[in-house]
Amino acid sequence: MKFSIFLITFLIFLTIKWTIGEPDEITKEINNEVKKIVSEAGEKVSQEISQKVNENSQEPCTSDDCSNNGSCIGTKQQKFCICNLGFAGDNCSEKLCDPAIQCNGRGICFGTTKKFTCMCGLGFTGEACEKNVKMSDEKDSNKIN
Repeated sequence: MKFSIFLITFLIFLTIKWTIGEPDEITKEINNEVKKIVSEAGEKVSQEISQKVNENSQEPCTSDDCSNNGSCIGTKQQKFCICNLGFAGDNCSEKLCDPAIQCNGRGICFGTTKKFTCMCGLGFTGEACEKNVKMSDEKDSNKIN
């Protein structure tokens, strides 16, 4: 919007100058204004390019990039997190499951708190080892009725 107003004002100014002044003076003025506009645009583009280059610099990653739950190796753009005990995921943001909680203390837990699998101990079954399994006597199970 500002550029449009500037351009309209500039054109009105040129029209007035053209009718009053010499053509050589107008040509010089146009050249000066064009140089100024190109220079300002060039500076803006240069600043934007510099900003992009700085954003893509090879800045080393830190533990912040691993959710403060691990150590980071590499750069901000190409990082690898070595998670502390109890954490997993690309950014160490997922907490590993706890068998005492997710498997009710009746099995071994694999995965994270959001997605886990329990391997239930003898006498228990269910997704969280929540069900008791009735154990039958071996003598009774071998009987043929």
